[in-house]
Amino acid sequence: MDAFTELLAEAMHGSTRKSAPDILPEAKIARLREAADRIAAPIPFKPGDIVTTRKDSPLKGVGQPRLVIEVNPDGFDIGECDAGAWMEAAKFDVRYLTLADGVIFCHQSPHWMLELYEA
Repeated sequence: MDAFTELLAEAMHGSTRKSAPDILPEAKIARLREAADRIAAPIPFKPGDIVTTRKDSPLKGVGQPRLVIEVNPDGFDIGECDAGAWMEAAKFDVRYLTLADGVIFCHQSPHWMLELYEA
């Protein structure tokens, strides 16, 4: 199938390309267990720490520094979210400041989706 025909088929019927190979089940299980350990662990951050988003997190801003301003082991109230969204089951227990496009924002997220920032 030539490139034009492939693009046309994708536009009309969805992708014809094969997705990237998935990781082995054993590797998936190991990653899930690591995440479960991070979730169960106490919050490793304190106000004043500089953190960033983990690469395996659904949060944006991987590699961007964020300043922790508050931690709450019981979690902050995030209000309502869409049913079935990952946020529905997550405990948002770290509040931090971030700078994007010259504007300072306050965000909160689960501690296990963050890691210490390394310059």
